[in-house]
Amino acid sequence: MIQHFCEVASKGPVKHLVFILHGYGASAENIMGLGEYWKSFVPTTLFIAPNAPEFVASVYGFQWFPIGNLEESLLTAGCKKAAPSLATFIKQMQEKHQVSWQNTCIVGFSQGAMLVLYTALTQPHLCSKVIGYSGGVPMDPKDITSSPKDLDILLVHGAQDDVVPATASKDANIMLKTAGFPVSLHLLPHLDHSIDERGLKLGQEFFGR
Repeated sequence: MIQHFCEVASKGPVKHLVFILHGYGASAENIMGLGEYWKSFVPTTLFIAPNAPEFVASVYGFQWFPIGNLEESLLTAGCKKAAPSLATFIKQMQEKHQVSWQNTCIVGFSQGAMLVLYTALTQPHLCSKVIGYSGGVPMDPKDITSSPKDLDILLVHGAQDDVVPATASKDANIMLKTAGFPVSLHLLPHLDHSIDERGLKLGQEFFGR
């Protein structure tokens, strides 16, 4: 169950929600820099960064689910278990702020990217946009229940990522396009497992399209 989250708002009444999920071993405070960057470009938007529910003492951070050695079966099982709780949290915030799923975007980095993509693809009418940074989507295409006409997807990955290889987003791009989803993939040269200004600007442009 998600209990702690950070918020940052742009100017004006809240008409759009953007949820930002951190990666393994990080926290809401670590990832909210994205919201701080974007808030001046997208008025009437509230950015919400939840903490994953499980604290991992060895890394002094949080996890959405155990990652092991990035075995796909473990990642898929973890996403499947965590997705309903995330969806519930998003719906609660949508109801609280009276914002529709059409005006909701969910963003994730690394493990957070895997979870937001899995959740959006298996929870119809939860959001209309998804951004996955340095993640991928560990799932069987047969488990997709969302409609391609309702969901726009952006994938961004560092070409030199040695934590989650860029092939994860390449494979996700192929799977999503085969399933009919509108998806854009950007592999950024000379970037490791992180988000740089190029990735932030791609996200900024994605919000406005």
